[in-house]
Amino acid sequence: MLAEVAAANAYTDLPPPQRLAAFDAYLARLQALSPEVAGTSVAAIHERVLREGREERASIAAQLGLDSGAALDRSEGAYTDFEWMGQRGVMALTNPLQRDDFRASLDRGIDFDVGVSGIEPVPTGWLVHLSGRLGSSGTPGQGFFCKVAASDAASLTVLRGITPPYGIVHMTAPGIGAFTMQDRPANIRIVFEGCRITPPTGGVNRRPNVALSDPNRSTRAPLQAGPVPREAAATGVGLPVAPSPAGLRCMTSPLRNDPQRAMARRLRQAWAIPEPLRADPSLILTFAVTLDFDAELQAAPRLLRSQSERATPDQLNAAAEAADRAIRQTAPFPELGQFAGGTMQIDMTPCD
Repeated sequence: MLAEVAAANAYTDLPPPQRLAAFDAYLARLQALSPEVAGTSVAAIHERVLREGREERASIAAQLGLDSGAALDRSEGAYTDFEWMGQRGVMALTNPLQRDDFRASLDRGIDFDVGVSGIEPVPTGWLVHLSGRLGSSGTPGQGFFCKVAASDAASLTVLRGITPPYGIVHMTAPGIGAFTMQDRPANIRIVFEGCRITPPTGGVNRRPNVALSDPNRSTRAPLQAGPVPREAAATGVGLPVAPSPAGLRCMTSPLRNDPQRAMARRLRQAWAIPEPLRADPSLILTFAVTLDFDAELQAAPRLLRSQSERATPDQLNAAAEAADRAIRQTAPFPELGQFAGGTMQIDMTPCD
């Protein structure tokens, strides 16, 4: 039961459609534990966890405009959401009774934007390793793959123009050719055949699954960006709303590439750091931020770390709240370009 509760914590990062499906499976597994915990010391805890899970599930369904007991209908058409396909794979890996149904569902094929974690040669073409997040994807040789024929010049042209593990493409395939799934030891290797590669659509799927108008995007109202200062509109970087002393040297200097540095500078312009902390070289906040391929926010920023050697708890809390507002006001982040998509870590310091 504790393992199930711990695993459910990761659902908060999923868009609502995938979160609803994940909660359905989670609640079913919790319900299956009922006979085992009945009459034990954890029965009351189990009942509370199950009740809270049902309440959360009902809240997600309401957000999607569904009845609290309604489930998503994904039984028709190709998979248009890599995250949902992967989530179903995890469910099938942990429950062997679901594997035959999952295997059959993959013959619907795929049609979605996806990250390319790697490309490797095979005798008749190339094997593309799929990834729902930018960067290397899990265990080498395991996961989801798509086979591109050596004669498919159009697909190969698109693949030549990307740099794994940070490339994004649009991928279609009619079904799978290889399926391996075992849990002890864990091994999952699924290969789609007849794969066609085209440039990414920007996160908007061409054929959304039933009941989902656009499963790659959150159905919540978009987070609104604040007004852009005149200086920022002219130069791309304006004056900070709460400037730090010139020459301030922070104790932590996050490693960033050029797009991330540009993003951090623009965030600093909107970050209203409380006055006592504007000259604090030890101040650093770290957020998890989920973006779509257009670099737009898909979920509320989540604070991972707040650190300062001189701040009081109230001051640190005020700095974190101001940083959260800055992220929401500054998004989207066009500086990221092809590096956008998925959940990334953002470090914020007064020196940015």
